[in-house]
Amino acid sequence: MQSPPQRIDTRNHAWTLALSALLVLCAPALAACGSGGTSSASTSTTNANASSHLLTVGESASLEGERAGEEVEATLLAFKPSLPHAEAPRKGRKVVAVLLKLKNLGTHDYTDSPTNGAVLFSAQGTRGKQAVLLSGECSETFSSRVRIAAGASEQGCIPFELTSSDSAARFQWTPSSGFGHESAVWSLTE
Repeated sequence: MQSPPQRIDTRNHAWTLALSALLVLCAPALAACGSGGTSSASTSTTNANASSHLLTVGESASLEGERAGEEVEATLLAFKPSLPHAEAPRKGRKVVAVLLKLKNLGTHDYTDSPTNGAVLFSAQGTRGKQAVLLSGECSETFSSRVRIAAGASEQGCIPFELTSSDSAARFQWTPSSGFGHESAVWSLTE
């Protein structure tokens, strides 16, 4: 007499496969989180494909965005170690900014919120807090919204807050609100 065929509960099997696939996909991101709650400039960057070559102010990088045919040339035009006419920051903080130029090298309009892909690392190894300025220098809409036709370019300012005693060390930018396939990192000197 033959024993009945063994039945496999495919619902649990599918769940196990889905969970395994999710863990494989998320493992690099979880490993990058580290054990502490603070971000460190030495802990790498927000994008696994970030350039290992540090650029300097004035240099450009061509970066692939998230969608097919999306490519942006990013140029860090200037770093401003202080914005004297900016709104008063919180006590013990200062406002700094980067001036970024984006040129659309892709085949269709490039839309983005450049501040979403922007990270400022301080000399002490922390991340600068992105600032929103309602008036004065660096209050234009560039940081929150751009639409650039193929072949065209736009430039604007992205503000950050740092503690008064800290200085900026590096600026990283990733297209597609931080979801692009490549990042560029510039060294900043004050």
